[in-house]
Amino acid sequence: EGKKVDIDRDVREIERGLYTKANVGAMIYVLQHRSVTVPVHSLALSIGNDFVDREKTSMAWEVSFLQTVHNGTAYYDQASYLANPADFIQGDTRGFALTAAYEFAKYPTRRIGLGGRVIGGVMAMPVLMHDLTYSEAVVAGTWGLGESPNHRKAYIPVGGGLGLEYYTKLAHFSVGVDIDALYILGFDLGLNTTGYMKYSF
Repeated sequence: EGKKVDIDRDVREIERGLYTKANVGAMIYVLQHRSVTVPVHSLALSIGNDFVDREKTSMAWEVSFLQTVHNGTAYYDQASYLANPADFIQGDTRGFALTAAYEFAKYPTRRIGLGGRVIGGVMAMPVLMHDLTYSEAVVAGTWGLGESPNHRKAYIPVGGGLGLEYYTKLAHFSVGVDIDALYILGFDLGLNTTGYMKYSF
């Protein structure tokens, strides 16, 4: 007697569907604040779902929480760099954003995906120093302004990006690179490049 082997079993090594994702990289401002900020890092945690999953294409939605950190020129030195007082920032600055994205990807090979996406969301850059010191010593005292030009409002980041993904031979895990351009309305254009690890359930 011989053993019967079921050769029609559906063994799927690459998983797509609901996923979590962690990004690490750096974001740099390239217009008004390029001379007074230095990128340190950006971190993002995301959840998403490949709601269309075909052999050669996929579509996904993704919701992310993004934090960016920038070392900045001291607030009392910025007048020598920036011509417009509306561009003054507190110095070292953090951005916190909640974004949503739609992504379309194609798969030239079984394990490699190339994608593009559109992004929108909301962002804040909170004051990192004592609130009274910022209001009186920085905004009124050093800048000579009646109100803060930044750090007191919500911003809308919009943009898009490109991605490269590699599905590893460890089922459920993939790694990749995201390159995004985000125009933060009323503030600046940021370029965000990160590497990531993704786990698909």
